[in-house]
Amino acid sequence: MHRTTLICLGLLLAFASPGCESTQHASSLITEYDHSDIDGEMEFWHGLAEAAVTTNNDAFHGLIELANETDPHSSYDQRVAWLQQNGLLDEDFNGAPDAAVTRGTVAQVICRYLKIKGGVSMRLVGATPRYATRELVYLEIMEYGTEQQALSGIEFVATISRAQQFDGKVP
Repeated sequence: MHRTTLICLGLLLAFASPGCESTQHASSLITEYDHSDIDGEMEFWHGLAEAAVTTNNDAFHGLIELANETDPHSSYDQRVAWLQQNGLLDEDFNGAPDAAVTRGTVAQVICRYLKIKGGVSMRLVGATPRYATRELVYLEIMEYGTEQQALSGIEFVATISRAQQFDGKVP
Protein backbone atom coordinates (compact mmCIF):
# COMPACT_ATOMS: atom_id res chain seq x y z
CA MET A 1 0.00 0.00 0.00
CA HIS A 2 1.05 3.52 -0.59
CA ARG A 3 2.03 5.66 2.36
CA THR A 4 -0.80 8.13 1.57
CA THR A 5 -3.37 5.32 1.66
CA LEU A 6 -2.09 4.14 5.05
CA ILE A 7 -2.26 7.67 6.45
CA CYS A 8 -5.83 8.11 5.16
CA LEU A 9 -6.89 4.77 6.67
CA GLY A 10 -5.28 5.72 9.99
CA LEU A 11 -7.07 9.08 10.05
CA LEU A 12 -10.38 7.43 9.17
CA LEU A 13 -9.99 4.96 12.05
CA ALA A 14 -8.99 7.74 14.45
CA PHE A 15 -12.06 9.83 13.63
CA ALA A 16 -14.39 6.82 13.69
CA SER A 17 -13.36 5.65 17.17
CA PRO A 18 -15.35 7.01 20.11
CA GLY A 19 -12.33 8.03 22.19
CA CYS A 20 -12.74 9.07 25.84
CA GLU A 21 -15.86 11.16 25.57
CA SER A 22 -18.90 10.24 27.62
CA THR A 23 -21.58 9.03 25.26
CA GLN A 24 -23.38 6.64 27.56
CA HIS A 25 -27.08 7.13 28.09
CA ALA A 26 -29.35 5.44 30.59
CA SER A 27 -32.79 5.91 32.01
CA SER A 28 -33.00 8.27 34.93
CA LEU A 29 -34.15 6.56 38.12
CA ILE A 30 -35.54 9.75 39.65
CA THR A 31 -38.86 9.33 37.89
CA GLU A 32 -39.36 5.76 39.15
CA TYR A 33 -39.65 6.55 42.85
CA ASP A 34 -41.96 8.63 45.03
CA HIS A 35 -39.76 11.19 46.80
CA SER A 36 -42.50 12.47 49.07
CA ASP A 37 -41.55 9.95 51.77
CA ILE A 38 -38.38 8.42 53.14
CA ASP A 39 -39.15 4.97 51.73
CA GLY A 40 -39.29 6.28 48.15
CA GLU A 41 -36.06 8.19 48.66
CA MET A 42 -34.31 5.10 50.06
CA GLU A 43 -35.52 3.06 47.09
CA PHE A 44 -34.01 5.70 44.78
CA TRP A 45 -30.59 5.49 46.47
CA HIS A 46 -30.63 1.69 46.53
CA GLY A 47 -31.63 1.58 42.86
CA LEU A 48 -28.95 4.10 41.99
CA ALA A 49 -26.29 2.02 43.75
CA GLU A 50 -27.07 -0.81 41.31
CA ALA A 51 -27.09 1.38 38.17
CA ALA A 52 -24.29 0.94 35.66
CA VAL A 53 -24.31 4.69 34.93
CA THR A 54 -25.48 7.73 36.88
CA THR A 55 -27.45 10.16 34.72
CA ASN A 56 -27.21 13.94 35.00
CA ASN A 57 -30.79 14.03 36.32
CA ASP A 58 -30.10 11.49 39.06
CA ALA A 59 -26.76 13.08 39.97
CA PHE A 60 -28.28 16.55 40.23
CA HIS A 61 -31.03 15.20 42.49
CA GLY A 62 -28.36 13.70 44.76
CA LEU A 63 -26.16 16.80 44.67
CA ILE A 64 -29.09 19.04 45.59
CA GLU A 65 -29.87 16.73 48.50
CA LEU A 66 -26.23 17.01 49.59
CA ALA A 67 -26.37 20.81 49.50
CA ASN A 68 -29.98 21.40 50.53
CA GLU A 69 -30.95 18.22 52.45
CA THR A 70 -33.99 17.87 50.19
CA ASP A 71 -34.74 18.23 46.48
CA PRO A 72 -38.09 19.98 46.04
CA HIS A 73 -37.75 20.12 42.25
CA SER A 74 -39.91 18.05 39.95
CA SER A 75 -37.96 18.52 36.72
CA TYR A 76 -34.41 18.34 35.41
CA ASP A 77 -34.53 21.94 34.20
CA GLN A 78 -35.46 23.11 37.71
CA ARG A 79 -32.54 21.16 39.17
CA VAL A 80 -30.08 22.64 36.69
CA ALA A 81 -31.43 26.15 37.38
CA TRP A 82 -31.14 25.68 41.16
CA LEU A 83 -27.53 24.46 40.91
CA GLN A 84 -26.65 27.36 38.60
CA GLN A 85 -28.40 29.98 40.75
CA ASN A 86 -26.47 28.76 43.78
CA GLY A 87 -23.15 28.97 41.94
CA LEU A 88 -22.55 25.22 42.01
CA LEU A 89 -22.89 24.47 38.29
CA ASP A 90 -21.49 26.44 35.35
CA GLU A 91 -24.02 28.71 33.63
CA ASP A 92 -23.17 27.20 30.24
CA PHE A 93 -23.84 23.58 31.30
CA ASN A 94 -26.01 21.90 28.65
CA GLY A 95 -25.93 18.16 29.38
CA ALA A 96 -28.99 16.05 28.61
CA PRO A 97 -30.95 14.63 31.58
CA ASP A 98 -30.35 10.99 30.58
CA ALA A 99 -26.69 11.46 29.60
CA ALA A 100 -24.07 9.96 31.87
CA VAL A 101 -22.80 12.48 34.39
CA THR A 102 -19.06 13.01 34.30
CA ARG A 103 -16.74 12.85 37.27
CA GLY A 104 -15.71 16.41 36.49
CA THR A 105 -19.26 17.78 36.73
CA VAL A 106 -19.87 16.04 40.06
CA ALA A 107 -16.46 17.06 41.42
CA GLN A 108 -16.99 20.68 40.41
CA VAL A 109 -20.33 20.90 42.22
CA ILE A 110 -18.97 19.20 45.35
CA CYS A 111 -15.85 21.40 45.50
CA ARG A 112 -17.95 24.52 45.16
CA TYR A 113 -20.48 23.36 47.75
CA LEU A 114 -17.81 22.32 50.28
CA LYS A 115 -15.77 25.46 49.47
CA ILE A 116 -12.68 23.37 48.79
CA LYS A 117 -9.88 25.71 47.75
CA GLY A 118 -7.53 23.11 46.28
CA GLY A 119 -3.93 23.55 45.22
CA VAL A 120 -2.24 26.36 43.34
CA SER A 121 -3.83 25.57 39.97
CA MET A 122 -7.35 25.37 41.38
CA ARG A 123 -6.83 28.57 43.34
CA LEU A 124 -5.72 30.34 40.15
CA VAL A 125 -8.38 29.08 37.70
CA GLY A 126 -11.15 27.93 40.03
CA ALA A 127 -12.92 24.61 40.40
CA THR A 128 -12.73 23.47 36.80
CA PRO A 129 -13.82 19.87 36.20
CA ARG A 130 -10.18 18.77 35.81
CA TYR A 131 -8.80 20.35 38.97
CA ALA A 132 -11.91 19.63 41.05
CA THR A 133 -11.67 15.93 40.12
CA ARG A 134 -8.00 15.82 41.03
CA GLU A 135 -8.68 17.55 44.34
CA LEU A 136 -11.49 15.16 45.31
CA VAL A 137 -9.29 12.17 44.45
CA TYR A 138 -6.52 13.67 46.62
CA LEU A 139 -8.97 14.24 49.49
CA GLU A 140 -10.22 10.64 49.07
CA ILE A 141 -13.79 11.81 48.41
CA MET A 142 -13.80 10.43 44.86
CA GLU A 143 -12.15 7.33 43.42
CA TYR A 144 -9.41 7.79 40.85
CA GLY A 145 -10.49 8.61 37.29
CA THR A 146 -10.40 11.40 34.76
CA GLU A 147 -12.85 14.27 34.65
CA GLN A 148 -14.45 12.98 31.42
CA GLN A 149 -15.30 9.52 32.76
CA ALA A 150 -18.84 8.60 33.70
CA LEU A 151 -19.69 7.61 37.26
CA SER A 152 -21.43 4.34 37.99
CA GLY A 153 -24.26 4.42 40.48
CA ILE A 154 -22.22 2.89 43.29
CA GLU A 155 -19.34 5.31 42.64
CA PHE A 156 -21.74 8.26 42.82
CA VAL A 157 -23.38 7.03 46.03
CA ALA A 158 -19.95 6.48 47.63
CA THR A 159 -18.79 9.95 46.54
CA ILE A 160 -21.88 11.61 48.02
CA SER A 161 -21.41 9.63 51.25
CA ARG A 162 -17.77 10.71 51.56
CA ALA A 163 -18.68 14.33 50.76
CA GLN A 164 -21.27 14.27 53.57
CA GLN A 165 -18.56 13.11 55.98
CA PHE A 166 -15.90 15.57 54.80
CA ASP A 167 -14.66 17.67 57.70
CA GLY A 168 -12.32 19.99 55.81
CA LYS A 169 -9.16 18.19 56.89
CA VAL A 170 -6.52 17.19 54.36
CA PRO A 171 -5.51 13.49 54.61
